[in-house]
Amino acid sequence: IKSNPKNPTILLLLASVDEVACPYPVDRVLFEHRLVPLMIKHLASLNYNILVKLHPRSNCQLTNKLYSNNSYKSFVNKVSKIADAYSSVHLFYPKSSESSYDLMALSDVAISLFSIAAVEAQALGTPAMVHARCRGSSFSSANINSLDVNNAFSQFKQILPVLITRS
Repeated sequence: IKSNPKNPTILLLLASVDEVACPYPVDRVLFEHRLVPLMIKHLASLNYNILVKLHPRSNCQLTNKLYSNNSYKSFVNKVSKIADAYSSVHLFYPKSSESSYDLMALSDVAISLFSIAAVEAQALGTPAMVHARCRGSSFSSANINSLDVNNAFSQFKQILPVLITRS
């Protein structure tokens, strides 16, 4: 995966369910599950390279029989179908050999709504976008601050070009 200014590489680092399970003041799991597919489709429509990394700890939600019909598995299936539909979308499962840090090194921009991983990418020199309710958000390049999915998606679309120019 090689990046160029016309086709930057965007890394989406997804949170683990335990990071977002607290529903106050908004159900962050549902928020991420609604917003991330919109983000991926938008990035694909721009012909950007999209790397989607599932959190390493999320493997138990995918493989444990107790979680067989859970919303996380449905969400991953939805993201997988989007990846199948767009050749520019690359999905990395929790047990993949590529670490989040390997993918950060390939990326022009890192995005994570509620995982501190994007803040780590920022510390390593990659412009990052997180949700304002993410731990460490004060260290990121830019924050989404809306708890409404449609408003958050609009903010994402406004912030992204600015971050790409910084990469």
